[in-house]
Amino acid sequence: MTEKADKKIIRIIDTDLKATRQEKEEIFQVRQQRSEESKNETGKQLSKEYLVNKLNFTNFQDDTILINFKHRKYDLSLSFRASPNPCSGNKLDCLWVEKEGIYEKLRSYKFNNFFVIDGKKVISVAPEVSSMNESGISFVLPETCCEISSRKVERHSCEGIKVQLIQNSSFFYGSLIDFNPVSFCIELKIVPPQTFKWLDKNIKVNIILSNESETLYAGECTILKNTGGYKERRYIVEPVERQIQRYHKRKRRSARQEIV
Repeated sequence: MTEKADKKIIRIIDTDLKATRQEKEEIFQVRQQRSEESKNETGKQLSKEYLVNKLNFTNFQDDTILINFKHRKYDLSLSFRASPNPCSGNKLDCLWVEKEGIYEKLRSYKFNNFFVIDGKKVISVAPEVSSMNESGISFVLPETCCEISSRKVERHSCEGIKVQLIQNSSFFYGSLIDFNPVSFCIELKIVPPQTFKWLDKNIKVNIILSNESETLYAGECTILKNTGGYKERRYIVEPVERQIQRYHKRKRRSARQEIV
C-alpha cells in the first residue's frame, strides 16, 4: 500500500513524463493559487510619481512616515517617526520626530524600509539611504513601491504597557498586546459592576498608553473589531490622528500669499 502511494506521489511530481491530464490540471490549479497568494503578499505596485504625491500630502498635513530598521544579527526591529520635507523628484529628506539618542539606539541596526500610511493601506518603500545623522535621514527614491493592506503589516508584541480607555465617562483598564503603524491591539478587563455592554464600538474612544515613567500615547481612536468574552476582551483600535499629540507642531509653515 505504501509503495503504491509513493509511486503515485512520484508520478504526480513528474508532470512532464507520467502525470495524467487530471493530475496536471490539479497541479496547475495549485500553482496558480500559490501564484495569486504570492501576488497578494507582494501588493499593488505604485509609481514614483504617486509616491511623491503622497509624501508631499503627508508633509502638507504635518504628518509623519515610519522609518523601519532591522537588527544586524537578531530578529529584532525598531521604528522611528520622521517628518518628510517637500519632495520634487528623486531625493527625500526627513527629520526625526525624536532625535535624542537615536544614533545610540541604531548602533546595531540597519535600514530596512519606510511606511507611508494611506488610509487603511500602507505604502512600503525600499529606497537607498544617501545620508543619516542625528537630525534626520535622506533617501534616493526607487522607481516603484508597494501598497499593502494594513492587516499584512508586521505587528510588534508589547509587554508592560498599560492601557486606559475612556468612553462616555466610563473607564476601562488593560494592557497593550501588539501594534503596527496603522492600529494596535489592547486587552481590557472589567471590574464588577462593570460590563462590556457599557462600551459601544460604534462610538469613538479616548485611549492613553503609558509605562511606569511616562505617557507614550494619548488620543482618540476608532474601534475596528473585538473578540468575545465576559471578563476579558481584545479590541483592535485605530487612531483618528496618526501623529502622537504630545509632540509640538513644526514651526515651518508654507508661505502665505495676500491678495491686494
